[in-house]
Amino acid sequence: MHCPGCNNLLHKKTRFCIHCGYDLSSIPNFFDSRILPAGFVLDRRYRILDYLTSGGMANIYRVEDSRLKSLYALKEMIDNFRLPEEREDAIHRFGREAELLARLKHPSIPRVIDHFVENERYYLVMDLIEGIDLETALEKEPGNRFKPELVMGWLDQIIDVLKF
Repeated sequence: MHCPGCNNLLHKKTRFCIHCGYDLSSIPNFFDSRILPAGFVLDRRYRILDYLTSGGMANIYRVEDSRLKSLYALKEMIDNFRLPEEREDAIHRFGREAELLARLKHPSIPRVIDHFVENERYYLVMDLIEGIDLETALEKEPGNRFKPELVMGWLDQIIDVLKF
């Protein structure tokens, strides 16, 4: 690939041209893979370490904050909407989620550290919670069933959050 700013040859897909600093993400179809590569930097601060999972309307990545030298989860809204109204509604809900979560302070709710828009993509930066997801945990259980006492413990925690 050649940089549109200085026409120098670039050897790998990076965000900025190493010769002139051109922001290559402004090129149409730059994000065609839908999954951001490790090493990619967002908001000039959050470096993608690895892709974690996708679900519903979002991709989730593990990122390192270059300012705070901390690890976080980065939630990227997937824009695969057919109608402009669907997109507008999703953007509105995503913004509301960021504002709501940023105000909540509870040990069972991940904190929202930051939110931003870059290249018409929407991002939340949240506490990184290490572990496995519910589906993976269920696959490890005998008969793919959780023990009732384990589920009851989770329900107590969920009820505590809902009361909050």
